[in-house]
Amino acid sequence: MIDVSFIRGNPDSDALCREIAERSNGVCLLSFSRGKDALAAWLNLSRFFDRIVPFTCAAIPHVPFADEYLRYVERIFGTHVIRLQDGGLYAAVEALQFQYPHDEAWIDEAQLPAYDAQDIASMIRNHLGYPNAWTAYGLNASDSIDRMITVRQCRGRYYGTRSFYPNYDWTHAQIMDALAKSNIRLSNEYHIASRSFAGGLMPHNLLAVEKRAPDLLARLEHYYPLLRASLARSHWRNEKWQTARAKAEGQRGRRGTRASGETSGRTATKKSSARRTTRR
Repeated sequence: MIDVSFIRGNPDSDALCREIAERSNGVCLLSFSRGKDALAAWLNLSRFFDRIVPFTCAAIPHVPFADEYLRYVERIFGTHVIRLQDGGLYAAVEALQFQYPHDEAWIDEAQLPAYDAQDIASMIRNHLGYPNAWTAYGLNASDSIDRMITVRQCRGRYYGTRSFYPNYDWTHAQIMDALAKSNIRLSNEYHIASRSFAGGLMPHNLLAVEKRAPDLLARLEHYYPLLRASLARSHWRNEKWQTARAKAEGQRGRRGTRASGETSGRTATKKSSARRTTRR
């Protein structure tokens, strides 16, 4: 069991964790994205729950650095992390995202399964025999404006779906401090992009993967064969933006030079007029 005595939580989220622990008989599920917020949530949950059942939903199955990191946290926390396939992959293929148009017929015939995070949580509850267990997510108000609005509206919990955010009122500094004191390293995903890839494919993530992890890009192409077309579009957009920015900066520079010349001319005229007045 990892030592979490160094954690100093916040009154509201601590009260929330106590409430949910009582409702779920000391057991909770944890949706573990391999990100820093999910790690901080796991640490905080360890203060209140007798058993935490972590599970992870892979956007792409068996990515080597993701599997390595899961084995690492299992050793740290002494708990097995349930591996599952995220439904977003099937939904993306079904929607022909980065797929060849002529593959539409066999994709339709495959009848890929459709499910979401709540379906996964229900399956785990039923399979393990924890019908009252709530599901924790590593989400807090400091991460983005959208998340701030979400957690403030629900006060860190949704009774209908039995889901909650144990660190919803933590600051970014609190999260990073908890991780530093726990001596748990972040996933190598943070060396590629600014966050974990559990949320799926994002344009900024793809550009980072192309630059820093070409082997991963090749693996992604196995599921998304037209991925490089999206990358080409992103490169084109970046080049277009860079060109527009350079043009705007050049125009500002020319205006500044012109204004400086006009100011110098006015100053010289004033000095010449002042000299003529003195001579008279």
